[in-house]
Amino acid sequence: MSIFHYKRFFMASIIPERLLQSIKRIAELEQPAYEALVQVLEKLSPALTRDEFAENASKTLSTIPPKDLQEILTSILVLYRVKDKKGLSNEDISQKAVESLSHAKNEEIKISEEKQPVLKDRIKKLLSFDASVGVTAKHWM
Repeated sequence: MSIFHYKRFFMASIIPERLLQSIKRIAELEQPAYEALVQVLEKLSPALTRDEFAENASKTLSTIPPKDLQEILTSILVLYRVKDKKGLSNEDISQKAVESLSHAKNEEIKISEEKQPVLKDRIKKLLSFDASVGVTAKHWM
């Protein structure tokens, strides 16, 4: 393995594998559901726990089932925390998430090439809510 390939693999592997399926769900959300999620996160207050954060979001968001919403929010909170700990930008961490899904060993988790830019843009946007996602990620973990 070349140094270039090793570095790409290592950086992509900073995304916990247990989150890959729920990260993929972000790309699979219908556009209206994604837009509703964005609107909720823009207005949502931070919480001390992931469960409280998800519960508060689900009170005003009916387009995503509560269990799916909790998994998606958990993924976003963990990605935010990884981004923060590693000193990465939203661009970097969203690219790492896409690479992780693109190189996943499990075919069910892999993401199609057409969905890759969608996922990258969505993760960048969801990680931009420092006042809700960021504060909660720092308190929760």
